[in-house]
Amino acid sequence: MTQSSHEFRTVMRGYEPTEVDRTLAQLQNRTEELRVLSESQRKSVEEATTQNKRLREELDAAVKQAQLDRLRVQELEAELKKESQPSAAAVTERAAKILRLAEDEAAELRSQAKADGESVMVDADEYAAQVRQTAETEAAEITNKAEVAAAATVEAASRKADELLDQANREATTRR
Repeated sequence: MTQSSHEFRTVMRGYEPTEVDRTLAQLQNRTEELRVLSESQRKSVEEATTQNKRLREELDAAVKQAQLDRLRVQELEAELKKESQPSAAAVTERAAKILRLAEDEAAELRSQAKADGESVMVDADEYAAQVRQTAETEAAEITNKAEVAAAATVEAASRKADELLDQANREATTRR
């Protein structure tokens, strides 16, 4: 509502009732619109929080999988070491190459899992913070606008009532 004050036509005994009723209905409609918008923003924040929680759970699962992979690599390394212990001379160049490749791949898997997990967490936290900030800002603006509009309407109605009262007192004084 862009109008900051409401002027009501005066009639024999106060304000024109239809104008007052229409203005009250407009204010009630605007209040309901603002309530619906505020509820929508609250739901957006809840959805972002839920998504953040889901992403954290996915990260936890990825970290657990990386730990399991790390344990499996360690088991394979131990098994390979155990099989190659009988004779250092018996370890062929091919087996040494396989071991190095397994170690490199395990390190790469650990590194990638950690990087992926951190990236998911950062993205989720940034998105949740952005949605929360936007929702809070919009809700504050809407609330502020509604309060300003309501205060202006009340002030205008109060001024008009005072004017009408003064006018009625003057007319009563002149008729005496």
